[in-house]
Amino acid sequence: METGDIDLAHEFLRNNGVGVASKRVTYQVGDGPSTNSFDRDDLDITLDLYYGLCTGGSGTYYASINWYYDWALGDNGDDPNDVAAIHYDKNWWNTDGDSVSEAIDTSDYVEYADGSYGGEGPGFTVDDQGADWAGDEDDYFYGGVYLNEIGDYSGSQRAVLGEYQHNWTEESTSISSVSVSYPAGISVSFTNEEVTKSWKTDTEQDGDTWLEVYQKDASGC
Repeated sequence: METGDIDLAHEFLRNNGVGVASKRVTYQVGDGPSTNSFDRDDLDITLDLYYGLCTGGSGTYYASINWYYDWALGDNGDDPNDVAAIHYDKNWWNTDGDSVSEAIDTSDYVEYADGSYGGEGPGFTVDDQGADWAGDEDDYFYGGVYLNEIGDYSGSQRAVLGEYQHNWTEESTSISSVSVSYPAGISVSFTNEEVTKSWKTDTEQDGDTWLEVYQKDASGC
């Protein structure tokens, strides 16, 4: 899905009574030589918060971190898997349904990372190599979670954050565990830590959070 398609989808939802808060980041500045299979400037990523009941703040929300790869010539997905996450203060939100797995929604090549949820958001493993081999650069990938608001907080206080971590190596390694916390975000352990390299999309160079949306921006209809 191209960026224009995402914008049109948001417009359609808003015109049909669904509040949408969205934060989109295109990483346009790489990090030097492309020795890491792909750079930040190959990733177009969006964090959305949807609300469709239009009842003044009650009901279920849907948070989704979405991306597509705009790979340059010679760039590609690679092992080990990447990781994405949605995270938040556990005093603001809890998952909808009887279990975390019931609240999770994912695209192809994205899976809920078992054991990653500790009350502050789910993690997702991302088969970026499989996505690359699929061969369609317009493919759109996502991980989402259905949420209910909790606690006595305003819509300008209650937020959802998103993060993506690209992992690569020239040797053998795999993910052994994923955890998600607020405000730290993703924490990943590997079977061979010494050979694994990573970058994250969480912050700008000055440390300000990039992917963050607020409840107040999704609740209007």
